[in-house]
Amino acid sequence: MAFRRLFGGGEEGAGENFIDLTDYSADITAAPSEGGMYVKIAEITDYNQLRDVTNFVYDGNVLVLRIGTISEDEEVMKKLTRDLKQLSYDINGDVAGLGSDTIIVTPSGVKVDRRKYEPKSS
Repeated sequence: MAFRRLFGGGEEGAGENFIDLTDYSADITAAPSEGGMYVKIAEITDYNQLRDVTNFVYDGNVLVLRIGTISEDEEVMKKLTRDLKQLSYDINGDVAGLGSDTIIVTPSGVKVDRRKYEPKSS
């Protein structure tokens, strides 16, 4: 798979199973946030959409980018990863692959720890 060759490692299907915590947060009241950093989740289906979503990172936010079907196109993946690596270099951020079709891009001062965290058993 093109995604694996460009970013290396990763487990097949990692990130596919997740829990939507929206159902569990109904009773939690949080103070409204002003400013600060956000985590933006976006999905692109075409390389030309990349510029629109990377603006979130330039604004100081974390971008979780789902790339879906374009992850199978090796040429598009080369351009995509080259551009995202350049963006992270320009802003002193970071970029890493999560699973087979997701990329995380962080702003300045936020690095991705690539070591897998394994909680201790009770």
